[in-house]
Amino acid sequence: MLRFTNNALKTYWPDPFSDVPNIKILSFSQNELTEVTPDLFTNINTVQDLDISYNKLVTINAFDFKHLQYLKRLNLQSNLLKRLPVEALSPMKSLEDLDLSKNGIQDVLLRRTKVEVISSLKRLSLSGNRLRSIVKDSFPENNSIEFLDLSNNIIEVVEEEAFQTCVSLKELNLAQNNITFTFALPPTLQIAMLRINTLYHWPRFPSGITYIDLSYNRLSALYDENNAEFDNLEETN
Repeated sequence: MLRFTNNALKTYWPDPFSDVPNIKILSFSQNELTEVTPDLFTNINTVQDLDISYNKLVTINAFDFKHLQYLKRLNLQSNLLKRLPVEALSPMKSLEDLDLSKNGIQDVLLRRTKVEVISSLKRLSLSGNRLRSIVKDSFPENNSIEFLDLSNNIIEVVEEEAFQTCVSLKELNLAQNNITFTFALPPTLQIAMLRINTLYHWPRFPSGITYIDLSYNRLSALYDENNAEFDNLEETN
């Protein structure tokens, strides 16, 4: 483990870790980095957990992470990114947890990308960005995402089939948006966080749902007859 958390790093020498090639956890959190380049990770392809949160990254280029094929967790929270760095993420065949919360990302169109999108990803956080809509092309075919956080955006539209490719999704957080109309939820879903929106009607929840939070919406009916029986429901708000 090697941490440089809460310093004033703005730049670095090429190949700075040549003498410590077996690092598994590396953190640059809370610094002033404006870019990362491939030569930062040249001799440390063993890294599994990389934290570059709370920096000033504006863009990430296609080859910046090309040496990190064994990375499992990447934290890019609280930077200045405007778009998903899909090309840069493609080499990470083992990535399971990606945090892109609190950036300025405006859309998610992973299904349309021409590069290979990570198939191993299980947790994706896009909370606190500038997303306005979630569409049927937002997520790749037959992805492995189990936890998806889209809370605290400005989402107004969620297309009916937006989550049809999320065949493993268990927990979905859409709290604190501006969603008015309902949409289809995947049959695997267990936890649905929909608080602080403008929903007038119940979404169609799957029968296996265990937790629903619909607080602070505009529902006028306690129950929707089109919903399945909630035999597994443990808690609702």
